[in-house]
Amino acid sequence: MSTETSASTATEDHVERIRRFNRFYTQRIGVLGQFDGEVPLSQARLLFEIERMETPSAADLASALRLDPGYVSRQLAKLVDRELVEKERSSHDGRRRHLRLTSDGVEIHRQLSQRASADIAAMVDGLDAGARRRLLGAIAEIESLLGTRDPTPIRIREHGAGDLGWVLERHGELYREFYGFDHRFEALVGKILCDFGLGHDERRERLWIADQGGQRLGSIMLLSEGDDPAAARLRLFLVEPHARGRGVGTLLMDTLLDFARRRDYRSIVLSTVDALDAARRIYERVGFQLLRSHPHRDWSVDVVEQEWRLERL
Repeated sequence: MSTETSASTATEDHVERIRRFNRFYTQRIGVLGQFDGEVPLSQARLLFEIERMETPSAADLASALRLDPGYVSRQLAKLVDRELVEKERSSHDGRRRHLRLTSDGVEIHRQLSQRASADIAAMVDGLDAGARRRLLGAIAEIESLLGTRDPTPIRIREHGAGDLGWVLERHGELYREFYGFDHRFEALVGKILCDFGLGHDERRERLWIADQGGQRLGSIMLLSEGDDPAAARLRLFLVEPHARGRGVGTLLMDTLLDFARRRDYRSIVLSTVDALDAARRIYERVGFQLLRSHPHRDWSVDVVEQEWRLERL
């Protein structure tokens, strides 16, 4: 088989797999029959977009939904005839017509939105917290790969209610899934978090969480190191797999370093394992130097643990 044929076959396989997922999701969510007897799906999409975009034009809708302008105009005419949508001439451009929902349109939109939300809630109701998190992560990954990333800004905040438990859970889950670490690694993380929660120095020690629209994307911690007031230790640096490549790790690291400089730390040390390539690249970029490494099997798998240090912050 030639290279060209192999590439073509692979492409066809990819297309078919995506189409199969589209069919599965369409059937699973019941979207084809969701609006029967009330508003056809094609018109419901326009109602949702008009409400979301706030007085768009027909051209705006066609562009946002990537639909033929003539098709959009025909569907809008039906909504206008049903008195669900009204048009208003723009005060700045007489050729432009703004679209808005009538009072009846607002009520229909409210009913459809409630029904859609209820359908989604019923669909995920049987999933536990971990499964829901994986589902949201998969959705975010699809959006990222297909170029529709969440426009909500990523913010780095100090830890709050529930964050210690989340950091423990995600370290335990991810390090087992990707590296095979056993419960002893999770116990080590638990001890670090317990000590921090029960008695950290609020002026000089912090745990930060990367957050996007309420979804946690990562964590990083800075602790004082020993008796030297100018020495600190970096711990619990983690970025969710679906959030990698979006600058989350750099934001977390920059936040930690800015804080360390303001608190007059002069050096930071950290321990990691050699398999964490993405984290190592960040360490190297900001100036950490490898001090020493040694193999061990403390967490049921063979690893090479490394000690890194950053001087002259």
